[in-house]
Amino acid sequence: MDNLINDILAYSKVTNKNIVFNAFNIKNLIKGIIKNIDIENKIDFIPENLDTDIFSSKIGLLQVFQNLISNSKKFTDEEKVIIKISFSEDTENYNFVYEDNGPGIPKKYWKKVFEMFETLHKNSNNNTGVGLSTVKSNIERLGGSITLSNRIDNKKGVCFKFNIQKKNI
Repeated sequence: MDNLINDILAYSKVTNKNIVFNAFNIKNLIKGIIKNIDIENKIDFIPENLDTDIFSSKIGLLQVFQNLISNSKKFTDEEKVIIKISFSEDTENYNFVYEDNGPGIPKKYWKKVFEMFETLHKNSNNNTGVGLSTVKSNIERLGGSITLSNRIDNKKGVCFKFNIQKKNI
């Protein structure tokens, strides 16, 4: 019950707070998240083109990556969690590809997992079904979108592709 209440409170913050934009380094942000989450040293992080400063909502992206990385760690079926995050940009958007080596999500659930209170693991006390809806809400508030697909290399695991709009400094 505590997890559900905390997740709902986190979701309501996403939908009700004003967005604060600032410049920050993506790679440093993600490395900080992993340092806090990966006490057991079970995550291998593969950054691709992430050592970049962007101007966006640091708190919003922190919540996005924290939820994705936590899910990768929580639902892994491997001894080591391998997370690869790629970055690119175009004139209007920052673009991200997030992949892990976990069990993946069956295609029939690709849209459903972004809905509030939807979860593939109903018997888990720690899973509230709020995390990916919070991710989607954050990304949409930043003018972007998110999709789930097969990994680019067709190996098992998840592949989230998302973008957020660039803001002028």
